[in-house]
Amino acid sequence: MTTPHGRLDLSDVAELAELVQFLDAWLASDHEHLDQSLTRYVGHDSYNIDRLREDLGRFAVLLLDDGPNPSAHSQQQPPPGIVNVPF
Repeated sequence: MTTPHGRLDLSDVAELAELVQFLDAWLASDHEHLDQSLTRYVGHDSYNIDRLREDLGRFAVLLLDDGPNPSAHSQQQPPPGIVNVPF
């Protein structure tokens, strides 16, 4: 569950990370068919499965990254089990 100031509970972060891993594995498992489907959906081939997988990888990193200066977001430390996320 989302809490104020862009913080997520650790269990939510873990669940989101599992979802990103699941999607990445699925996209890798049927690359050709899914890439064609994505191209049809987007309407052109400038955004493809490889770029989508890169975006998923960056999102996964952001889930666990508090950024270069987490204190800039809040002067208080989050309660145990809460992770700062940069969005």
